[in-house]
Amino acid sequence: MMSQRAYEEWRKFYETAADRVRAVYVPESWRYPYYTADIGGGLSDASLRREWLLSNGIGGYASSTISGLNTRREHGLLVSASRNLALRLLLSDFDENVASGGSHRALRSRSTVGRLEAPGMESLKTFRLNLDSVSWQYDLGFVTVEKTIEIVPGRNAVLASYSITNSGDSDVMFESRPAAASRGVNGQAGGNSGFASKLFSGHAAGVSSDGGYLVLYSEKMECRLLEDKLIEGVSYPNEAGMPPERFYAPVVFTLPVGAHSIKTAGILAVGYPTEEETARNFKELAAPGGFKRRHKLLSSGLGDDLIAFSAACDSFIVDYIGKKTILAGYPNLGQRGRDAMLALSGLVLSAGRFDIAESIFENFMGRMHEGRIPSRIVDGVPEYEDFDASLWLIDRLGEYRRRAGDDRFRHFILKHWDAMADALQHYRKFEKEGLLQNDGGTWMGSAKRPGAVEIQALWYNALKNLKDFSLLAGEKMDVAGLIRKYEKNFMTKYWNGEYLNDSESDRELRPSQLIAISLDYTAVGPKEAAGILRHVENGLYTMAGMRTLTPKSSKYRPTAEDENGLYNGGILPHLAGPYFKACMRIDGLGYRQRAIDFFTEFLRLHLRDKGIGLICEAYDGNEPHTPRGCISHAVNTAELMRIYRDATSLHGY
Repeated sequence: MMSQRAYEEWRKFYETAADRVRAVYVPESWRYPYYTADIGGGLSDASLRREWLLSNGIGGYASSTISGLNTRREHGLLVSASRNLALRLLLSDFDENVASGGSHRALRSRSTVGRLEAPGMESLKTFRLNLDSVSWQYDLGFVTVEKTIEIVPGRNAVLASYSITNSGDSDVMFESRPAAASRGVNGQAGGNSGFASKLFSGHAAGVSSDGGYLVLYSEKMECRLLEDKLIEGVSYPNEAGMPPERFYAPVVFTLPVGAHSIKTAGILAVGYPTEEETARNFKELAAPGGFKRRHKLLSSGLGDDLIAFSAACDSFIVDYIGKKTILAGYPNLGQRGRDAMLALSGLVLSAGRFDIAESIFENFMGRMHEGRIPSRIVDGVPEYEDFDASLWLIDRLGEYRRRAGDDRFRHFILKHWDAMADALQHYRKFEKEGLLQNDGGTWMGSAKRPGAVEIQALWYNALKNLKDFSLLAGEKMDVAGLIRKYEKNFMTKYWNGEYLNDSESDRELRPSQLIAISLDYTAVGPKEAAGILRHVENGLYTMAGMRTLTPKSSKYRPTAEDENGLYNGGILPHLAGPYFKACMRIDGLGYRQRAIDFFTEFLRLHLRDKGIGLICEAYDGNEPHTPRGCISHAVNTAELMRIYRDATSLHGY
């Protein structure tokens, strides 16, 4: 509980905030949605399957389905990110009601144990998504309600705005009850989490808990405390078998709407790990000019998709303890070293954003351990499991040099030469006859792949790049002997006469070999590379990306719901990146248009499918290529953007 002095400071601030926090109203001329869905007054598979996500640029987000029903625990209107990018759900949703003459019409949609409470679906007509907001329109006959959720850039804050039109002859009362939470985004709320609430004025309340502090404020809506504070038995349709949870709803905001009138109002929710952080951010938002909207998104065909796609790219780049980092995906993939390196090219390097690239490199290189960058950073703690992540780091440093130029690269690499030496020393421990000996730690997760083909390719590419780096930096690094041994043994062990084995003992046709022929340095000759591409086109290529195994294999599993399917037939769009890079090297002019066509067709088919304006983690191997996994995946998004940028640039690949 807060002290009396702190309470008085809050109360005085709220009492004088009304002239600084203006009610939210979006003029009709601004309403040009990127995506519109006519819901039609009932739940459907599409309204439950399609999801939206608004990111705030610092790791937090708001997300749900287009129906407004939270179908899994990661959904919520305010998922707050701490400084070390730990995510907590602080605001699940709002319960809205329209009261008239003793009767209530509820707008909520919520799943509880044994039943679906979705009275709002009877009146929900339309959903719209813009670049930085989503909105729903409800038609209650004589009353219409438009609800808009808008993320606040750079803050753990969200705005819920309402426009209520009463065309009837009687006054109505509009009510909105925020449902607060306090748990990790992957967790499940059990007890009351130490919840306590305080009313600061007739327009604001604070909710404290063991996991954070939430402020709720409205200029035009009155706020009052409730006696019945808990919402019990909440469940999620997509998570059968999980225990139900409860939310804390201590206050309700009310707004009277007279007959034949229109009222607009908004509720600002701000939430951080501590009361002090919440207070500071709220006061800054409440100050004049504290919250500036971004431009709205206009619908214009492919151009519109490119704008949405660019916004998705930017959402993965966030601040992290004085540096920049890349989030692997939303809602909850966090920081992953390999994913960050793979995504660097499309998100940053191909766009010439070299300052950001250097900051991301330094974030991961500064946490190297025994030559490895972290496979994950969870709540500030690095983990080291991946075998290939540092090899990808060296590859992306080579690309950085190529795109930024030798002078800039030399200045950067000299500051981090010890990290390069450590990485080489670490990998040399696993070298035998020029090749690396490893069991796992690759993009195929927990799969055991002794001597995986892309590991060998990345090793050779790293040796050649390190040789270049050492000459450029004037530092000694003798790798010539390792290069000679590799060139003597690689093709002998991996070439099976048609394409490259996936590992020394696995002859299955898989896409990993595309990495071997797409890197800046490869020991695979042009004739063999052309043969690989022919086999890949015939057995793995789809308009959603590359299958992870040919359908001709007895191990083929097309459904990418789990690792077995994901790595034995599921589609990973990002593997189209090395495919087109290799194609461009063989026939640059001939494949440019094909790469552009692939990109535009992918966006047409999948950008409004599961995650609206977003690229999902994986897709089923068979048509219609159902999307799976997280709704917004950094590596897939980045590689698709790189395909497009490089295919449309003057220099290409």
